[in-house]
Amino acid sequence: MKRVICIFLLTLLCVFPVLTSCSIGGSTLSFVSYGSYNPQDQSYNAGQSITKLPIISKIGFNFLGWSFKENSTEIIYLPISAGTTDVTLYAVYEINREAFIGGNAIDPSKNEAYHTTGYSNSILLYNNREVTQITITDNSSSIQTVGIHNCNGKTLDFVKNGSTYTFEPTIGDIIIDIKINSAESVEINFQIN
Repeated sequence: MKRVICIFLLTLLCVFPVLTSCSIGGSTLSFVSYGSYNPQDQSYNAGQSITKLPIISKIGFNFLGWSFKENSTEIIYLPISAGTTDVTLYAVYEINREAFIGGNAIDPSKNEAYHTTGYSNSILLYNNREVTQITITDNSSSIQTVGIHNCNGKTLDFVKNGSTYTFEPTIGDIIIDIKINSAESVEINFQIN
């Protein structure tokens, strides 16, 4: 009897890895946050329930969740089941308009200059319809970086020519981030063309 049990257990140990390897499979979730960092990739077995995803933050935006599509507002609702194909998830944001109530929100249709001081500034161009170009004049040449983001938080590519920044046509709110590398506050003349 002991011999039969030992043979059965030995057979089970040899067959078990084959059975489990056929049914496990798996996938990796990657994340695009449009922020300063992307969360670490996560691996799952096929069929495993995913009940938690990273929560991230971005200055000037409220994080809403994740989407299967880039530049989308369709949010994934949990739980979801992991499959066998790798998937990339994209962050979905909405602009936090309250963050711009101190004069950092401008109407691009008025084509007026914007003056600001400080190390870092985020400016909201609200209800944008036609702007594809801005000019930032800084007499002391202390601008370190400029970032342009659409209403979903995606960073827009731009071409810089002197003090002019040209970006893809975008309808809706746009946030312009300006980082200054000077220890002193600097006035920037911000003109929408």
